[in-house]
Amino acid sequence: MKSLEDLEKKINSELTTKINNTEIKHNQIYIETDKEDIVDVAIFLKTHQDTKFRQLIDITVVDYPEQNQRFEVVYLFLSHEFKQRLIVKYSIAENEDGADHRHSSALHGQLQYLYGTFRLNRWWSWQFNHLAVD
Repeated sequence: MKSLEDLEKKINSELTTKINNTEIKHNQIYIETDKEDIVDVAIFLKTHQDTKFRQLIDITVVDYPEQNQRFEVVYLFLSHEFKQRLIVKYSIAENEDGADHRHSSALHGQLQYLYGTFRLNRWWSWQFNHLAVD
């Protein structure tokens, strides 16, 4: 891709039904999607010839207790070929299916298959699996 703007247009044109919002800030593209679409978005980002985001660098969860959808799950991807980073995120409510370990385990299993074997440290795994527990 020639520029971030071109990459953003390409992603928006290919994933129109999967993307809620995109923006460029801090010299990176930020993508908002729904939890049901994260795997499809990740597959496109990894396999399309114009993106090649083949490395999943980080996964984190941000808690916004004052919001209805209080958890924001954030994925940071890297394309070595294009020397670009990209952030994909979605929000979930405290009592939503995605806030429990069943969803996180299935999702991480799919992403592990897609991006190869990676290990999450035990603290992070415990924290993520217990987000919705009082």
